[in-house]
Amino acid sequence: MSDEPPEGGAARSGHGGPESDAPGTQPGQQPYGTPYPQQPAGGYGQVHGHPPYGHQEYPAGREYGGDPHHGAGPRYGATPPYGAGPQYGGGPAPYGAAPYGAGQYGAGQYGTPYPPPHGAYPGRPGPPGGTSPDPLVPFSLGDWFGKVIATVQRSWKPLLVVQALILVPALLLQVVLVVSGIGGGFVLPGRGALAGTAVLVLLFGILSVAVSALGAMAAVFVTVRDAARRPYTRDQVIAFVRNRAVPAIGWTAAAAAAAGAAVAVLVLAFGPFLAVLPILAGALYAGTVLTALPGVVGVERGGIGRVVTLVHRRFFPTLGRFALFGLAACVAGFVIGLVGAAVGVVSPLAGALVNLVLALPIGVVGTAVVVVLYAENRFHEDHAVHTPVLADEIDRP
Repeated sequence: MSDEPPEGGAARSGHGGPESDAPGTQPGQQPYGTPYPQQPAGGYGQVHGHPPYGHQEYPAGREYGGDPHHGAGPRYGATPPYGAGPQYGGGPAPYGAAPYGAGQYGAGQYGTPYPPPHGAYPGRPGPPGGTSPDPLVPFSLGDWFGKVIATVQRSWKPLLVVQALILVPALLLQVVLVVSGIGGGFVLPGRGALAGTAVLVLLFGILSVAVSALGAMAAVFVTVRDAARRPYTRDQVIAFVRNRAVPAIGWTAAAAAAAGAAVAVLVLAFGPFLAVLPILAGALYAGTVLTALPGVVGVERGGIGRVVTLVHRRFFPTLGRFALFGLAACVAGFVIGLVGAAVGVVSPLAGALVNLVLALPIGVVGTAVVVVLYAENRFHEDHAVHTPVLADEIDRP
C-alpha cells in the first residue's frame, strides 16, 4: 500500500496545519496547499496575506509621499510629512526631501512642483541646488544671477524713479562744484571760496545720505511687493518710507560716520600710501555687511546688530556675490567716466549730468543685488522664509 494519499484526497501539511476538504469547499475548487496552484489574479509572485508584486497599497486618500488629506496642503508654517514638498510659503522641509516649491500637482498654486529626481531620495541630506521657483530666493550662484536679472526686469520702472530721486542731491552738488570751481559765477575771494564750497559739499553730503536712506526703503518696498505680486500705490510707498525714515537715516548716517572715522584713523596711523590696502579691506568688509541694512531696517525693523548677525552666518558667499557686483560696477563706472569726460570737454556741467544719468542703471542693478542677497541670507537662516513671508513682514503695521 502506498504512503502517498490518493489524488484529490487528504490535504498536505500547510501553513495552518493539516487540512482536508473543509466544509464549504466548492466542487472543483483546489484546496489550499495543492501543488502548482493556478496563478492568482493579483499577479506573479503573490504571497499569501500580502499584496501582489508590483502593487503597493497605501492608506486610503493618500498618494505616495503626498498629503494624508486629499487635496489639502499643510497649514502655513507647518512642516509637511516626510517625502512631501512644502507648499509655497509653507514650513521648512528637510534638505533633499523634495524639490523646492513642490505641492499638490495641479493645485494651481505659485510654484508648481518640478518632477522628482529619478531614483530614490538621497540617503544624506544636502543643500538645495538648481533653480528656485521663488522670485527672490536663489539656490546657487547661477540662480542668484538669474534672480537679480529677473528682479531688474520686473521692477526696473519704479526702481529707475527711485534712483533718479536719490541722485538729485548729487546732481545739485555737481552743479555747485562746477559753478564754484570752473564757471567763475560763484567765486569768493581768497579763503572764503574754499570755505564756502566745503560747507556746501558737507551740507549736500548730509542731504545725499538722508535721501539715499529713504530711497533704499522705497526700493526694498517696491521690489518685494512686485516679487510677491502684490500691487501698491504711491501713497503706500510714501507711508512706508515715512514710517521707516528715522531708523533708516539714523543707521545709514551712523554707518557713514563710522566709515569716515575708520578711514581717518587709518590714514593718520599708516599714512596716505600705506593705508590704501587697509582702507580697501575695510571698505570691502563694510560694504558686504551693509548689504543687509536696507532689508533689516525696512523688513525686520532691526538695527546694525541684526545686520552683522545675519551676514556673518554666510559671510563669504555674500562677500563673493558683492565683490562680483562691485567689479562689474567699477568697469561700468570707468566706461561712464570716459563718456562723461568726453562730454565735459565741451561743457563740464553737461559732462556731470551725463555721468549721473548713465549711472542710473547701476543703481537699479545694485538695488536688485541687495534685495536678492538679503532674501537669500534670510532663507538660509530659516527655510520657512520666502518672498510671501518677506511681503507679510513689510505689510505688518
